[in-house]
Amino acid sequence: MKLSKLTDLANQHTALNLKILSRESVDWLKENVRKLRNARTIANGIVQEPGRPTARLTKGKLFFFKYNPKHAETLPYYDIFPLVIVLEEYTGESAGFLGLNLHYLPIKMRAAFLDQLLSVATFDKDGDVKKLRISYEILNTMKRFRAFEPCLKRYLYTHMDSALLQILPHEWETAVFLPVEQFQKMKQQSVQAKSLQIIKDKSTNGK
Repeated sequence: MKLSKLTDLANQHTALNLKILSRESVDWLKENVRKLRNARTIANGIVQEPGRPTARLTKGKLFFFKYNPKHAETLPYYDIFPLVIVLEEYTGESAGFLGLNLHYLPIKMRAAFLDQLLSVATFDKDGDVKKLRISYEILNTMKRFRAFEPCLKRYLYTHMDSALLQILPHEWETAVFLPVEQFQKMKQQSVQAKSLQIIKDKSTNGK
């Protein structure tokens, strides 16, 4: 069985026994993802990896999936391979979920935001994050979580082009650093620059 880049790098990273988001851990990940170039190929490897798809959506956990937005024609830009922390689930005609797509942040800020979110995380016996005890209400009332604003997106099950792809506890940090975002209609750097402006504007307005 061919391992995806997510599994391969996460296994190597785990073997080093580095503390999550420590300087040594971050430096190792940055060095090892620098050579990865083809986002679509890496993403397809994750999609096709046996054991990766799951039908179980869990709030506070992290997932990849392929997505085709309902209003793709009118949206100024969107990501077709989101990396999402699930906040809420919806049922009925508009069944889906609300989540934070971390790809809307540059990798350095993405890692810093995850580090902040770990303050509300539960961990397993090995020290790996299991899930975040987070909600929209908590994010919206705490200034230290201000980076959530451009990441907040709602997803419809009917517009998913793959199953949910579970990210295991020891893979979270690796997933955050993987360059697999696939923005459409606007370059990644421009999308993330707009995200930074949204955060700056919110900060300036004192919200």
